Amino acid sequence: MSIIGRTTARRRRPRPALLPLGAPARFLLPLTAALLASACIVGRTDHSLYLGKDGAVTWTVVARDLRSDAGDAAERASEEADFLAQVAAGEHPAAAALRSLGGEVGTTLVRDERPFVLVTSGRFRRIDELAEAYFRALGIPAEARFRQRGALRELTVEVHLAEEDEDLADDAILALVDEPQRFRIVLEEGRFTGAVGFHLEERDAVAVPLGLDDDALAAMGQPDAATVLLALRWRIDR
Repeated sequence: MSIIGRTTARRRRPRPALLPLGAPARFLLPLTAALLASACIVGRTDHSLYLGKDGAVTWTVVARDLRSDAGDAAERASEEADFLAQVAAGEHPAAAALRSLGGEVGTTLVRDERPFVLVTSGRFRRIDELAEAYFRALGIPAEARFRQRGALRELTVEVHLAEEDEDLADDAILALVDEPQRFRIVLEEGRFTGAVGFHLEERDAVAVPLGLDDDALAAMGQPDAATVLLALRWRIDR
């Protein structure tokens, strides 16, 4: 919703860096080859989750400066042609991941010559539903609740880290979050008034997930927690 996993006796797969509501850990730029999958396409990416006053969310993935990194010109052309065919069919990894979470997905190829620019968006009915689907796809049980009263809004998520089962993780979602990314939850209107597990920016209109590594859990006052509580509270304009 690239979360750095906590150190354990066995090697763990990194936890996602975002939770559409915030459970992330490492974020910030480079686009993973996994996101663009089949071809060796490299570039940069940003993730923005636009949060509406009714709890609806549009998750937008902007991938820019995309190109094959193959050394041979013919191989580069082949890889880029395969990538463009995936995009045209709506089957590229970002679209597949958002679709697997239950999103209504749309794709726009903003620049159709190398380096390419691609925008992929998934529309979701409610942020709490997206949060649960996101963690479930990572093999981590979670319960999320969205509440509204007048101009006030609140999202809470209980993430059961102790019950994580990596064997249940969805490869499509891992392709979206398995490398450092940049994630932002952006209010369509209003301001955040409180947060647990997030850093607020831009006059409290943007929330950036802190992550679920040891340092982040300690900063949240939840070190070594089997279940982690994440929360966002905001007030809409009226």
